[in-house]
Amino acid sequence: MIKNRLIGAALLAVLLFIFIWTNEKLSFFILILSCIMIGLSLICNIVGSRKLQAEVYTRGVQEGSEEDKNQPTNGYIQVHLKNRSIVPLFQVKLRFVIRNLLTGSVKAVERFYFLMPREEKDERIYLESQFIGRVETDIVTLESIDALGLISNNVRSASKGSFDKYPALYGMDAELEQSKPENQKSMERYLHRKGNDPSEVLDIREYRRGDNVKRIHWKLSARMRQTMVRELDMPSDHDTLLVFGIEGEPDGSMIDRVTGFMLNLSWNLLKQDVHHNLILLDESGYLIQNYDVTSQEDYGHVEQRVLQGDINVSSEYMNHFFEQNYLLGKYSHIIYVTDREPSYRLSESVDYMIP
Repeated sequence: MIKNRLIGAALLAVLLFIFIWTNEKLSFFILILSCIMIGLSLICNIVGSRKLQAEVYTRGVQEGSEEDKNQPTNGYIQVHLKNRSIVPLFQVKLRFVIRNLLTGSVKAVERFYFLMPREEKDERIYLESQFIGRVETDIVTLESIDALGLISNNVRSASKGSFDKYPALYGMDAELEQSKPENQKSMERYLHRKGNDPSEVLDIREYRRGDNVKRIHWKLSARMRQTMVRELDMPSDHDTLLVFGIEGEPDGSMIDRVTGFMLNLSWNLLKQDVHHNLILLDESGYLIQNYDVTSQEDYGHVEQRVLQGDINVSSEYMNHFFEQNYLLGKYSHIIYVTDREPSYRLSESVDYMIP
């Protein structure tokens, strides 16, 4: 655009020089006509950009028509543009990013459109997400550029919706058989022992958003002049616990591989009637939820929560959570999905699985 401005300014300077040099009517008319064309181009673009509407909808193919469902993709982006003005828009530049909320991977896309007066235009862009996770689209810029490419005007826009790419589920009988401990002990191993009482206060900490108000320690809060809550014990409901954590630097491919394997593992455990607990931590290392997976509906809740992202994938935080909540003594079978053999093992009884 800067290049076009320089060329336009140079052209006007040349025309002005020719008129001054020749002092002819023709050169004067050409100069005036050029100025009028530039002025009209700028005015039309300013007027048209104020009447331009744009929306981007992100949807899964299961929400679309039969044609959409037959596409070898996970979802699509529906771009809708409407020119409500009486002037044409010669170049509408739409730039948006496609973001995977689980893996954090981002892809930028640019599209250019020409809109006649009062014209509406729709485009459907089919997407294939490389990794599992929830995919959303954010509009970065929407600009209306004049016919000569001299100026651009930003236009308001909106983006809505998302779609999920689910892990490909497959049988893992061999892996599960190898992971079974030699002596599966029952719940009696850890019931009625210290650290497994849901009413036991393990710590007192500052209030965080989402904490139950019933756990607020009012007397201590008044004394410390800040809201404090009781950190209660987290009792286990089953023999088996499933967790995951990445030892190395988590990139999109690694997060996809480990979380996909973990979800497959949970699904296969459920298929073999092995009810289990599954722990997810938030990005700060605090507990999101200890999921009690006893049905396909429970598994679906876990899967949706994993795909929407904002979860902690670091083994460092998971190891710290284990030690703070005394989990090693509460389960007879702990399966820890990770990317490589850890240098620091929580216990020899923990079964580390590497996809």
